[in-house]
Amino acid sequence: MQSIIRFFVQGGPLMYAILFVLLCGLAVIIDRFVVIRFKNRIDTEAFAATLMQFLKNGAVDQAVEYCSRSKAALPRIVRAGLLELNRSERDVQNAMELAAKENPLFGHVGQRVHPFRPLGNHSRPHQRFCSRRSCRRR
Repeated sequence: MQSIIRFFVQGGPLMYAILFVLLCGLAVIIDRFVVIRFKNRIDTEAFAATLMQFLKNGAVDQAVEYCSRSKAALPRIVRAGLLELNRSERDVQNAMELAAKENPLFGHVGQRVHPFRPLGNHSRPHQRFCSRRSCRRR
């Protein structure tokens, strides 16, 4: 333990920045573990069986209500699709994809940081440095 402290002190002020990044990373890892393991947990078989029972009986409103009771990602995504049920298949799929993007497992950090956004722009080089609508090529 003494050698670790000695190396830390000899590393200078940059070691404090590294320690800060380490602690932030550990906080994110712990937060994601808690959300994925405990808060986002749902019995998918029971959920699907109950949902199918509502839909077989034609009770779409009860299915939407059933999905609204849970804060987990799966019921939120299914609820978005059920709300668009009277529209085309493509509209239902778009609603569900949008709900999945709005409720990522990244949680609060992912909604604000968007770590993969810069990597996705390589397929459109003209949009790499300008994301506003007025800058985009048509």
